[in-house]
Amino acid sequence: MTKTYYGTNGNDVKTATKSGWGLWWENWHMYGYGGNDNLTGGHDDDFINGGSGADRMAGRKGHDTYIVDNVNDTVIEKSGEGFDTVKSYVTFTLSQNVEGLQLQGNNAINGYGNSLGNLMHGNNQRNYLYGYAGNDTIGGYGGDDRIDGGTGADSMIGGIGNDTYVVDNAGDSVVENYNQGFDTVETLLNNYQLGNNVEALKLRSVSGVTTGRGNSLNNSITGNVSNNYLYGNGGNDTLRGYLGNDRLFGGEGSDNLIGMHSTVSNEHDWLTGGGGADYFHLMSYVGSNVYTYDHYGYAILEDFSTYEQDKIFVLGNRSEYTLDTSQGDFLGGGGTDTLIMKGSNIVGVVENNVNVSLDRDFGFV
Repeated sequence: MTKTYYGTNGNDVKTATKSGWGLWWENWHMYGYGGNDNLTGGHDDDFINGGSGADRMAGRKGHDTYIVDNVNDTVIEKSGEGFDTVKSYVTFTLSQNVEGLQLQGNNAINGYGNSLGNLMHGNNQRNYLYGYAGNDTIGGYGGDDRIDGGTGADSMIGGIGNDTYVVDNAGDSVVENYNQGFDTVETLLNNYQLGNNVEALKLRSVSGVTTGRGNSLNNSITGNVSNNYLYGNGGNDTLRGYLGNDRLFGGEGSDNLIGMHSTVSNEHDWLTGGGGADYFHLMSYVGSNVYTYDHYGYAILEDFSTYEQDKIFVLGNRSEYTLDTSQGDFLGGGGTDTLIMKGSNIVGVVENNVNVSLDRDFGFV
């Protein structure tokens, strides 16, 4: 049985009561309309909409649904009183003992969970969805969303749009369907593999060696300040080592490998293109993506191949660079290495290869 209450444009106070049969188990639909209303449901599955104004809504037992359209609306639930859901037209944080949050309307608003295992989803606009504690399930729906489950093993589904996911638990999962935008995972884990249909991976700052692996798409993978191992796998990938002593493996496809050094320590990046025509970029980190050289580190090109039409990119003019093979086995790998020199500074080392030409194999930017 369903009972309906309609309020007024004033400040209404209504608590669900028993029917004439003395039954608590009735579904209440309560509409407050205008004013700052105080509405309390019954012991079954209630629908409570305070309307405009700053409303206080409480459902009691049952699986209750609340409409929130004012940032000062409050929802009251006790523990063990069903699976309750807020449908919100404004940015909203779930109160204690409320499990579900669904963002409504056409505005770019945000949603925040609580300590429970929440079920949340956004609307068709850009949303920030944060689950806090608990094992949450969060769907972005439409728009370019940022989804962070917080602590716990969370399931995150982006939907249409260019979505960003924060992964901080080995039990987190990211689900994307084919051709639903350019999607990015930012991970705090030491080892992470991109799932299907996700294009980009960024390693957030953590201690120790970190490893990031791509998939069969054209991935963009960016390291952090630690020592990174980055694997593009299939596709035409772009790998950026950032700071630290990094090892970049492009895999199959025509990959861009960017070794970046700081100016505070002696750092060496190892760049392995793999199959395909790969592009080796020799860079230093100076706050923006520029090609330069310094006195602090150099890149090691492990598999540079003229046959595969690999290219090396450096800053400056052809006349500023020389190639030096006089050091012989500079790296100790058993063959003659070619040093890429800008003045007296080593910019890079082409391992076990003397078939390197500044005119044929280099690009100057």
